[in-house]
Amino acid sequence: MPRSWTSIKWAVWELDAQSPSIALVMSEKVRRNRDGSFNKTALFRESIAIWFNALRAIAYSAAKQSGWAEHRLEGLLH
Repeated sequence: MPRSWTSIKWAVWELDAQSPSIALVMSEKVRRNRDGSFNKTALFRESIAIWFNALRAIAYSAAKQSGWAEHRLEGLLH
């Protein structure tokens, strides 16, 4: 959920839009292994994904400032 919140806040800032009122809700419980222990793979993936998203946001913002066309900018977000 921190990744979702961060992405929304960045998009609002980037678009110079009014911040929406949001409530983040977990779509699923914390993933656990069959024995009930915490799934370390999911934690590792999320810890990497948040930084990957940050790099994409930086690349998007820099490309927008450089005058990239809108259709090229969208490719950075998908």
